[in-house]
Amino acid sequence: MKINPPPLEEVLSITRDFVSEILKESGARGFVMGASGGLDSSLLATLLKRCNMPFKALFLPDGEPNKDDERAISLLEDFLNIKVERYNIRPAKEVVLKDVLPEGEGTLVAGNLASRIRMCYLYTVANAEKLLVAGSSNKSEILLGYFTKWGDGAADIFPLGDLFKTQLYVLAKELKLPDFIIKRAPTAGLLPGQTDEGELGLSYDKIDIILRGTLLNMPVERIAEDAGTTAEEVLRIQEMVRRSRHKRMGLLIPKMGPETVGLDFHERW
Repeated sequence: MKINPPPLEEVLSITRDFVSEILKESGARGFVMGASGGLDSSLLATLLKRCNMPFKALFLPDGEPNKDDERAISLLEDFLNIKVERYNIRPAKEVVLKDVLPEGEGTLVAGNLASRIRMCYLYTVANAEKLLVAGSSNKSEILLGYFTKWGDGAADIFPLGDLFKTQLYVLAKELKLPDFIIKRAPTAGLLPGQTDEGELGLSYDKIDIILRGTLLNMPVERIAEDAGTTAEEVLRIQEMVRRSRHKRMGLLIPKMGPETVGLDFHERW
């Protein structure tokens, strides 16, 4: 069972209207985004390019980039006729680790730190050049909490945020992104050899069916049947969604008065 995305022209139209309105409202001159060489960021860059939005992309490896990452970035540059800026974040990361966690290299803590340092690079460029940060997280990752809070989860807009991971593959093929990029195993890149599906314990094909069924309030047994997995796995994924709620909330504030920001405050100015 596949979850098809909206038609490509509809995706482009919605994206164009969304980012145009954000730029007009904010007064920003364009966008800056991180380019990893993976599917999500490559698709985001392609959508921004197709929508004729001004943007710049930064490749932010933690140390010497591997050959596959370099190849993917070069393919993206050729595909979109853009120049991706490159910055090595390792020196900045090492400064923090030396002070806080000297033996932390190679741990998840260090991986999350790398993600947050990338955020600092993106927002420094955005601040200096009057840009907004565009994040490439998709609906699957956001619902699962599969991102670093204040790292890759920090951005001003998430144009892919209402599209499941499996829907991105369909769009990437329709937009004719390079096969090498489409076929790469998705990874957060926080640890050596890490892959999304290996860490999550299920393929995105199954995860997305579980997430969609959960959003539609379908019975657990029916979701498990549709996804070709067990009820226990469905409950495990649903628990991931519940436990990561705090990562999707902008500001967590206890209510003590009228119109609490993050709860029932209505933006109207």
